[in-house]
Order: sequence, then C-alpha cells, then structure tokens
Amino acid sequence: MGKYEVVVNDDPEVDEIQPDLVRMGSTDRDSMNFSAYSADDSVDGDQQSQRLTRPGLLGRAYYRFRRFWNRNLPENWSGESDPHTVWSHLLRVVSLLIIAALVLALPSLLNLIAPTQLVAPGASSDPGLEVSAQSGYQAAVAADNSHCSEMGTKVATSSGGSVADAVVVAALCQGVMHPHTSGLGGSALILYYDAGKKETVVYDGLVNVPDGFDKSSVGKEDARGANVGVPGFLRALETFHKAHGKLAWKSLVLEVSKLAEEWEVSPHFAEVLRTKSDYILEHDVLKQYFTRPFENDELIPEVDDIVLNKLVVLKAGENASTPELASTLKDIAKHGSKSLYDNLSKQLSEEINTAGGKMNESDFKTYEARKYDPISFYIDGYKIWTSPPPSSGAILAKALSILEGYRLRRRGRNGLAYHLVIEASKLAFEDWEMMFDPTSDANKSSENIKKMLDKDNAQANRAGLNLKIASRKEVETLPSNLRAAALPEIARNYAGTHIAATDSGGSAVSFTATLGSEFADGLYSNLTGILLNNELFLAIDSNAELKPKNRPISGMAPVVIEDFKRVQFAFGSAGGAASTQTMIETILNAVEYGDDLATAIAAPRMTFELSNSTVYMEGIHPEDCATTAIFRRSSGAPFSYWEEVCTSLKSFGYSVSAMEGTIGVDGISVADVQTETGDMSRKYFAFTDPRYKNSQASAL
Repeated sequence: MGKYEVVVNDDPEVDEIQPDLVRMGSTDRDSMNFSAYSADDSVDGDQQSQRLTRPGLLGRAYYRFRRFWNRNLPENWSGESDPHTVWSHLLRVVSLLIIAALVLALPSLLNLIAPTQLVAPGASSDPGLEVSAQSGYQAAVAADNSHCSEMGTKVATSSGGSVADAVVVAALCQGVMHPHTSGLGGSALILYYDAGKKETVVYDGLVNVPDGFDKSSVGKEDARGANVGVPGFLRALETFHKAHGKLAWKSLVLEVSKLAEEWEVSPHFAEVLRTKSDYILEHDVLKQYFTRPFENDELIPEVDDIVLNKLVVLKAGENASTPELASTLKDIAKHGSKSLYDNLSKQLSEEINTAGGKMNESDFKTYEARKYDPISFYIDGYKIWTSPPPSSGAILAKALSILEGYRLRRRGRNGLAYHLVIEASKLAFEDWEMMFDPTSDANKSSENIKKMLDKDNAQANRAGLNLKIASRKEVETLPSNLRAAALPEIARNYAGTHIAATDSGGSAVSFTATLGSEFADGLYSNLTGILLNNELFLAIDSNAELKPKNRPISGMAPVVIEDFKRVQFAFGSAGGAASTQTMIETILNAVEYGDDLATAIAAPRMTFELSNSTVYMEGIHPEDCATTAIFRRSSGAPFSYWEEVCTSLKSFGYSVSAMEGTIGVDGISVADVQTETGDMSRKYFAFTDPRYKNSQASAL
C-alpha cells in the first residue's frame, strides 16, 4: 500500500455559525501542571515560555533585515528623482518590515497559545482517580500493568536496549499478568516511529480467517473453536523485533517466561476476576489458574457459587502460576515464533477443532505479519500517524478532519461541541466497510482512503451536519456488531490492551493488542497455556465478507503525533468501535483543546450508538445529569463542564444513559525542559489510564 497524507484546512464559513459561543480553555491550559511535583522539576510558565524560544533569534533577525535592505533599497534612492517612486518604495519597505516582524514574533505568539507542557509526574487529589504519570530523560513505558511498565523501561534503559526491545517485553508481560485482554492467542497492531530515519511504519498482526472457516458455526455455544481466528500477536512482535530490536530475542522472552511461573495478581486484574467470578468457575482452565480454596473466615455473601464450589478467585497481591505458558515461552525464546506457528500448529489446530473449529496446520504455518506504510494527516498543525485498513485509522482521520473546521477550542467544551463530535463520528463510521483487508483489492482500498482523507469531502460533510438536533439513522444502515458496539455490555466485555513507549533516541511505539472480549470464550489450550481469541465472533455480523486468509476489520487505531518533526504524543486504546470513539475524544483533548496528556486521558468520556441517538456518559446519573464520579485534571481541578454537557445533549435530542465498563488509554508525551545546568533536554512522560485500578506507568 502507498502512503496517504492530506492537509486539512479550516473552513472559514463554518466558524461563522453560532458566533455567540466564546472561546474557553485558556484558563484551563494555564493550570495543567501537576499538583504534586518535585522542587527540582518545577518551572513556572514564564520560564517555560522562554525555554521554547529559539536560540539566536535576534542574530538571525539582523541578517534577515540586512538581506532584505540590500535586496529592496533602490540605488541612489532620493526624493529629488521621483517622489511617487520614493513613496512607493517606502510603502513597500514598511509593509515588508511589518511582515518580517510578524514572522519573527510567530514563535513567541505560538508559545502564548500553546498548551503548557508537563514538567513533573504527580497525582490527582481524588485517591480513586489517580493519574499515573512518571517522567525521565532516558525512556518511558505506559502499560496497563505496573510491573510490565517497569520491565519495559528497564530493558529500554539497559546497555544497548531500544524501545522495540521494551515493547517486546512489556507486551509478553501483559499477556501473562493481564491474560484477559491480550496474549499469544490474539492479535496485535504496532505503529513504530523511527526518530533516526524520520520514518513511520505499521506491523499488522491481526487475526486471519482460517481456510476452513464456516460462518454458520460461529457464535454457537458448542462450537467455541469456530470463533477463533489465526492469531498474529507473536509473529508481528517477532517481525517488529527483527527489524528494530537491539537485544537478543532469547534473553527478552526468557525474562517473561520466568514471570509466568509465578506472578502477583495486580489490583486491576483482581477486580476483573471478582466481577467475572461466575465465568471463571464455568471454565476449567480459568478455574485452575485463577482460583484457590475458600477459607472459612472469608466473607463473600454475594457469590454463592464460589462458596458451594469451595473456591474463591485470587485477590490482589496473591500469587498466580501459569506453568504451561511458562514452558511455551521458554520454547519461543529458543526457537522464535516458529515454535508456535510450526512446531505447535498440529496440537493447537486439533484443540481448536475439538472445540468446534475448522482450523488446520497450514493456517498457522502460512501466517505472516504484514508491513504497511501508515496513514498520515494534519490537525491543528500536528501531524498524526495511524494505521491503515483493515484497522480503523482512516475512521479517526475522517472524523477529526470534519471536526477541525469547527474550531472546537474556540467553542469550548459544551453540549454543541460534543454533539458535533457524535455526528462527525457517525459520518466517519458510515465508511466502516471501506476498511476491508487491502489484500483483497489494493486499488479500491487506496481510493477509499484517499476519499476519506480528502479535505473537500470533509468540508462537504460539515455542510451536511445538523447543528441543532441529534440525527436518528435507521438501524439497518450499519452492521449489527457496530450498532451494539457502544452498549454497556459490549463496551465492558470487549477487551484489549495498549502500550506506548519511547527511548532516549526519540523513537516511539504505539502498540495495541486484543483477544476479542474479556477472556475471549475461555478457550485455553491445555498443552500451551495460551488463551485463544474469539475475534471472528465479533466480526461475523459485519457486511464485509470474511474470506480465508483475509483479516476482519479491526477497531484498533494506535497513533503517534508529531510536532515540528518530533514525537509529541503516542497513545492508543483497545475496545472495538467504542475504543475508536474514545481515541477521537482523547486526540481532540490533547491536540484541539491543548490538554496535557494526563488531563486528556483522565477527562470524562462518552460512547454512543451509531444508529440512533443514545449516548453513554461516564460518571453521570442520566436522570438529572448529576455527576456520580469526580474526574480531575492533572492539576487536581475537576472537570466542571460535564453536567452541562449532559443537560445540553438532552436538549439536542439525545437519550443519555450511564456508561459502564472501562475503555482505557495509555500514552507517552515528550517535552523540551531546562535541566539544573540550564541546558535544554528532551523529557519523557508516561501515563496509564486512571481507570485501571492502581496501575502505573514507568520512566527513567
């Protein structure tokens, strides 16, 4: 596939709509620094503004003026020769001087309106909604699990380590310690920014449709194996590491294999086990791994089944053991991905088929990770890199391109702004089926993407949006899996993980992985300890045809965001169509509204039905729009606009419901800061979503 890029210009006509809306957010942006920080890291706004000013600006201005004077002043310029000529030249000189002054002042003007950069880690004042943020000068890793973040950072900062090595370790670690979301039996998407080459590339490890795929069997209770796509997680990770890793594959994987032998249950995973306890008890392997005998002094009155079975799910801080997975990882360390795709292909396909699937050895042996050029587009001066089909990066691009013309920063965070986000997103999702696997028709896929990124199409879409009332599209206009994507049950059960990382060289990775839904269908390979995905079940209702060797459309869309040809942000989310909606909101927070990334991630969110006017709002009591949870900025200040947004959305005709479940966003940001010696240095910040209970990012 080729590389797609479009520059989206603001639509001046659109900005005339609703002229009474005033600009908001400058006060917000002034208070974006963390409320808790160390003294050696603190810096006030004036100092920071000065730091961002280019060195040598006056010197360059002097030489530019001399060049201008020499080129534009006529020889023997005298009032006696021709007064009209004198005034003409004088006007020309004055005009050019004014233009030159504006050009030279531009960096300072930009500094005044630019979002404040973070300078230190901290936490919100609400203990239930901690902002997990860490900072350092060498590397940063943000994962859902604290131990995985730390393992990744340790590798990135070791002698010869790179961000690619860090992601390999963190991703495999996540598969061990948060097995309900990702792992060897699922899919992965890797967006890599190479700071040295100034290049960005995508590695696609999404699931393949097996050769014997039988649509009629998918979703049946007695045919869980039919829901399994050929996993690509490991092949993509290995392909990525071969291209960009520096440390030995064997040493990286062995480190995680030791972890799999015995590991401590995290608070977040313990909460998952608690809420899914009935499900755990229904599946033998899950029960074997994640329960222990019930003790008489334990009081769990609400879960009778656990007491009857004399078992209780593991709690935070207790140890779990997955010895079969540890053994599989040791073999992968020694033999690479062929251990899974060649040596274990027969056993895995047999286990899948015993559970009702139609997988064969060749499905594993012929699986290859793909390498693509990314999609790129501009929003508010930032260059955004994301993944092409069969993932949903183009959906992001289309929605954001439509929204850019509304200048949301001027309008503030209010009901109108969120109404526009909903309606623009719905227009973007209408092109969902254009995200089909490009190997089936590369030319058509290329044309579709260009159309979705076209600035004239974005302007035409803006012209068609109703700014006064919620749209009510017919249910039949979208596949049923998308129509239900924002329902609380689906949002809660659709699971995935994201890892964002960077190293001292400035390269960055945005990595997203999934199994489908939480614990997939509970189909564990007894031989390997691998939990197998159920992604074909989630894709079956799509109108896009599922052909053997093709890859179903994915809602994943990791991003890397550049500012002046350097990485500013890298983040992502996993959770189907609802996660794509989450990414649209988070990007707007960071890029359009100028939030620091901790605030952009912590901000309250909504998801919405794609075929009617139902909106699910986080932390809101739908009847009276009273907040049920306090969301706070990185400064500790609450987001005061959320109740007004709820009330306003109702006035637009939306039906508001409470949002359930967790769709997390993890990310890193980069800023230039002044060290104690007065030198400028790049500093890396890592953020784990506060919605993940007691999880923490890592940086050194």
